[in-house]
Amino acid sequence: MSLDLRQVIVKPLVTEKSSAVYQLQKAYTFEVHPASSKHQIREALEKLFDVNVTDVRTTGHVVIGNNVFIGANCTLLPGTVVGDELA
Repeated sequence: MSLDLRQVIVKPLVTEKSSAVYQLQKAYTFEVHPASSKHQIREALEKLFDVNVTDVRTTGHVVIGNNVFIGANCTLLPGTVVGDELA
């Protein structure tokens, strides 16, 4: 399945758990399309936010109503941050 870059990243996840992951590992958490691969997630983040991703870890599927989503923790190069694009 071919996904557009903007279809891969659904939205950032901001929860207590994702905030703790950021503080400990400096990893951002995103809700991503269930059909997306780690390579597609990395490519989408690098092109949409102009950052260098060093690691992508996906979590299990979450079912919300009729929709299925997966989470992804993405670690960036040290000193790199995702800018105001998320606001």
